[in-house]
Amino acid sequence: MVEDPHEKTYFGTTGLKKTINYAIKTCLLLFAVQFIVMFLGSSFIVGLPVSYSTYSMIFTVWEIVTSIIAATCAIIYGAKVFHINVSKLLNFKQFSWNWLGKGVAMHYSVNFFSGLIIVFFNLILSFFSTQIPEVEVYSPNAFYLVMNLISVGIVAGISEEIIFRGMICNSLARYNKGFAVVVSALIFSLMHMNLDQGIPAFFSGICFGYIYLRSGSLLVTVLLHILNNFIAVVVTAFDTGIMVTLLSLLLLVLVVCGCYVWYKERKEVSAMILLSSQAKKEWSVLVRSGWFWFVAIVFAMISFLSVIISIFEIY
Repeated sequence: MVEDPHEKTYFGTTGLKKTINYAIKTCLLLFAVQFIVMFLGSSFIVGLPVSYSTYSMIFTVWEIVTSIIAATCAIIYGAKVFHINVSKLLNFKQFSWNWLGKGVAMHYSVNFFSGLIIVFFNLILSFFSTQIPEVEVYSPNAFYLVMNLISVGIVAGISEEIIFRGMICNSLARYNKGFAVVVSALIFSLMHMNLDQGIPAFFSGICFGYIYLRSGSLLVTVLLHILNNFIAVVVTAFDTGIMVTLLSLLLLVLVVCGCYVWYKERKEVSAMILLSSQAKKEWSVLVRSGWFWFVAIVFAMISFLSVIISIFEIY
């Protein structure tokens, strides 16, 4: 059950502000390390006396290594500032097959409706003869498919759940669970730095955060995240008529099942929404966070510029 938002803890306004700032700094560290390691590695790889195809393969492997190094640094920093034992987060004893099954349906029903929002935005942008720039995963052959499954599926799925749900959502939930779910999802969305991934990421973050707090198992959301990314990579690689038809039918079934599960969860969802609406102090601290607005402004600028550039490319 969702806990009372007024539950007494030793965390005050100062602690909440630090928690929000630590959340943003953890994510920025992830970006910074990834940029620095990628830059250093790329500078070396470019000078190798190899063919373009070999260079491309080496570069792809280095991207995975970079992601692992960056994620490790961010997780170590986050574990220190949030005082969280990562091994306890991934406790198999808390895993629930029931919540994994419900989570798959819940997540894809949310994905469907977030997709409708993107369609809505694209309809508006169609008046300018453009749409939200798409971010695709390039998998021309088996090697790149496997590398993308490892990078986008496994590495991102595990590290992002540890950081955004296991650390950020978990730490913010000490103050208000409804607030924690929304804010961790919002930060998760902003960190994607583009609308095409940012919009679905926000709603997926809401879903993952809710499932994590309800099930008490981070492994459930880790597997859900990996599954979602796996399917995204495979669909991009095998974008055939049969594949699209089969996945469309499966999606339809999952959307219907997901809506039913959300309906069964309506009391808990309502309680979570109520908690979020009561988190006036928490929201006040968030809107006064300079780190949060820094990330939000950067996200807005990059998203706006990407749309503007796509418009000029048309003409």
